[in-house]
Amino acid sequence: MLKKLILLLFIATLSVNAQDTIRVKINPVGQFKKVMVYSVVGASQKYIANASLVDGAFKIVIPKGSTSGMYRLYFDVNNGYFDFIYNQEPVSFTFDADAPEISAVFDVSEENKVYQSYLNSIQTQQYKVDSIQYAYFNPDQKPTLIGQYATALNNLYELQESFEKAAEGKMAFEFIKSNEKYYHPEIITTPQEYLEITKTHFFDYIDFYNQHLMQSSFFVDKAIEYVFYMNSAEDKQIDTRLKKKAIEKNMLKVEANFKPKSEILNSLIYAFASQQNVEMTHFVLDEYYEKLPEEFKSEKFVNQIKAIIKTAIGVVAPEITWQEGGVEMKLSDLSLAQNYVLVFWSTGCSHCLIEIPKLYDFTSKFSNVKVVAVALEENDGDYSEYAKSMPDWIHVLGLDKWENIYVEMYEITSTPTYLVLDADKKIIAKPATLEELEQYFRGY
Repeated sequence: MLKKLILLLFIATLSVNAQDTIRVKINPVGQFKKVMVYSVVGASQKYIANASLVDGAFKIVIPKGSTSGMYRLYFDVNNGYFDFIYNQEPVSFTFDADAPEISAVFDVSEENKVYQSYLNSIQTQQYKVDSIQYAYFNPDQKPTLIGQYATALNNLYELQESFEKAAEGKMAFEFIKSNEKYYHPEIITTPQEYLEITKTHFFDYIDFYNQHLMQSSFFVDKAIEYVFYMNSAEDKQIDTRLKKKAIEKNMLKVEANFKPKSEILNSLIYAFASQQNVEMTHFVLDEYYEKLPEEFKSEKFVNQIKAIIKTAIGVVAPEITWQEGGVEMKLSDLSLAQNYVLVFWSTGCSHCLIEIPKLYDFTSKFSNVKVVAVALEENDGDYSEYAKSMPDWIHVLGLDKWENIYVEMYEITSTPTYLVLDADKKIIAKPATLEELEQYFRGY
């Protein structure tokens, strides 16, 4: 009897300490050789495990003690990924690499079965309701659309309710409930009214204090959708005004729950910085991020953001200095032209040796354009001779090549790199190629 009890205890201990396994098959089989899994918390991700392709599938062992939440499977170096729920249970699924969200099929994991089924079903029904609503904006549509809208909306409510019941007691319930979308009880007359009502009720079903939702990118995804897609305009001033109001509303909804608030702000700041939108980057930094409690801020993150936007369009170019006849010269002091072309190049770059002479010939056609050429070199070498062949340019020698201060200052990752400045040395264009630079000045 004692031996039986010890055996049962041993088995129970194995169950408690057992590691769950994620089994994945990606079609077409064999296209990808390795996958990685991360847990997702807001704008950040934590590496969990990886696996190589074996017998047409991937087997990822989740380490003991891993928390429940939304996990992300990366399968493509070009940012191909798929999110799934991990809640202390094995997971097994298959999907097509070109459309993971709509093709995923789970054969193990009740959490994911109900959630994936919900996503596929609810999106189809929402599309039906939206299609009827959009059709009603056409004055030629018949009044029968009013009844069709009521029927489709009722079917949507019933579908939502059925999935909430099916997901009771599961983590999936939290995501299903928060994914609900507000629809006006009666069909709306104008597109503008529809947009305003949708924006007003965008966050109605989202609980920013929900711990399960915090273990995902849910809050961040909703914030990005609301700010960048629900509040946009072609006119830059109107677009900026809309986005500022949208961020204010989002922050009011989050209230003093600083963990998701900081994650949302991180994502918004990074998005604006990546777009080189200096005004909005500084707005979110100054008005919201810097006012967070210290434990939710990162000086490293702020410095990274400032590095991204320091050479953004509209920003004054970082200072460059050089010697002429024993006198220190500064880029900011130049008053020689209406526009300046700042080019970073190197005599050790074969591509530069082809493009730089072409650039010299091209810019010589413009009397009010001056070129400041910064050569990133290990040593003087052949540089002086090359510089002498282009006497109309301002030449700056940047020694130590990739360790030179201007490489970091201007975020130079390759040569040649071109920037166009106005008379005040503000960056007004960042052509990716010589052809783009020439195109810019052809309309000059």
